Amino acid sequence: MRRIRIIVGIFFRMAGIASFILAVHGPLQAQTTDDVVFIHHSCGANWLSNYLNSALLAKDYIDERNDIYYGTTMSPDAGRPASLGSVPGDNTNMNHWIRWFNDYLDGIKAYGCADGENKIIMFKSCYPISNIYSDGTEPADPFSSSQTLVNYKAVYRHPSGPGNTYSDGGYTYKPLEDIFPENPNTLFIAVTAPPRNYAPSDATNDAEAHRARLFNNWLKTEWLDAYNAANPGLDNVAVFDWFDVLAYADDHSTHPNRLRQEYGGESGDSHPSSTANAASTVIFADSDNSFIDLAWEDFITPSVFTQVKIFLEAAYDADGDTMRTELNDNTLIPLKSPYADSMEVTSIPAGVTDWIYVHLRDAVDGDTVSQRSFFIRSDGWISDTDGTTKDLEFEGASAGTYFISVSHRNHLSVISNNGVFIE
Repeated sequence: MRRIRIIVGIFFRMAGIASFILAVHGPLQAQTTDDVVFIHHSCGANWLSNYLNSALLAKDYIDERNDIYYGTTMSPDAGRPASLGSVPGDNTNMNHWIRWFNDYLDGIKAYGCADGENKIIMFKSCYPISNIYSDGTEPADPFSSSQTLVNYKAVYRHPSGPGNTYSDGGYTYKPLEDIFPENPNTLFIAVTAPPRNYAPSDATNDAEAHRARLFNNWLKTEWLDAYNAANPGLDNVAVFDWFDVLAYADDHSTHPNRLRQEYGGESGDSHPSSTANAASTVIFADSDNSFIDLAWEDFITPSVFTQVKIFLEAAYDADGDTMRTELNDNTLIPLKSPYADSMEVTSIPAGVTDWIYVHLRDAVDGDTVSQRSFFIRSDGWISDTDGTTKDLEFEGASAGTYFISVSHRNHLSVISNNGVFIE
């Protein structure tokens, strides 16, 4: 076996030396006093009565379920304006969410809790916001009641990018993409609004209904992906696309993006039927791998993010301070990792030298806390399987002190001389 050596926290430019730079984010662990609050109006109330309430309370990670609803009064947080008036609970349109989460978030977390706090905040607008009247034009206005696609997006992200703010009434407001990461111990679940009914008279039109689907698709894909990329390991936001559960497809021949017939589409009322609510509960909270179970599991699973740079002696080219890539160049790197986790990819990225295996070991007893296959690149950096991401995620590891161990299939394994405290 060939040899590699490891030194923590220092870069060395010589064969066989490994160097490490580490950073960490570790979310909270579950507690029995964790509560859930749901900000909603009549559609949410009907859904709760069709056994969503009992399904939520059956969760071992939910102690109490609380509601912010029509008639709910709440004072704004210290130093913030009463931007939703004397009865904030009456306001759940899209343009209200930026006020809820900038001006009332502390109150939301505490609302209705006998003990603990609302670790899960579900929030949903009612079906009228699924009538999106136009695309709108920039600059968008997140405070406006005008139902346009750009105004809706502005609530979640600033058009000029993260870190930019809005101003209203002399107060500064952050888009939700900047509010949520400031609250890493809270799981935020956005529930999209239901679709509109199509009969006896159509409550919307094809263009408005299509824009509703466009917004919901953007929220759960493009926006959420960008949020998670900007906040790796946080996993404190989930989007439940209730619209998609309840609506006909975008390409439906007669009623695209309308409330399905079996869910009340011909009733003259856009409130989802009891059948719709029961089916939604199964998907959201009462099935194996239900939506909320998976969201909670991602949220409470701690992760350590580590950057690792290492050189393998056998592949090292001292002239260029790089490693050779003959295995990759000759298609000799297997698509499946040779290590215990059998990580598999569809292709090997350019610039990869080989698979490598990294372990985090407990500094007290030496037990492996987390381990994973990665790629080692020709420049020495270990990357995720995309060949570019250097922030390596190790699930199941909380902030603490670890020894870092690296294994390669034809080199001796190595481990750091000292434990490294990660926080």
